[in-house]
Amino acid sequence: MAKLNWFKLSKYKQITAIILLSLLGVTKEAASKNLDAGFVLNKMTSDQQVSYVTGIVDGLAYARWRNGNKDGEGLRCITGWLGGKTDRWPLIDAFFAKHPTRQPAALLYILVSKECGE
Repeated sequence: MAKLNWFKLSKYKQITAIILLSLLGVTKEAASKNLDAGFVLNKMTSDQQVSYVTGIVDGLAYARWRNGNKDGEGLRCITGWLGGKTDRWPLIDAFFAKHPTRQPAALLYILVSKECGE
């Protein structure tokens, strides 16, 4: 029955479920520390990093759409930014390493805004 319900979930609900399940592995450790860029780089596995960063980028895209850009251009730019032709992970890793005490969402917002605007 659980498999049947999983298939009924929309794509975004599946992504959200995957993100939540992947973060459960770091929840105990994250509760005792700041969940900053250094934590993401040094304590999360690669799979957890991908899930976490993807969730933030999807959240930024949704916020852009929700805050008035209803034509979808900003949403498409932001979601395409991470999954586009250029591999963004070296850029994200370097930026997180340069600012290890900053919040990942703020750092990703800066990176995305350079290409997709505010």
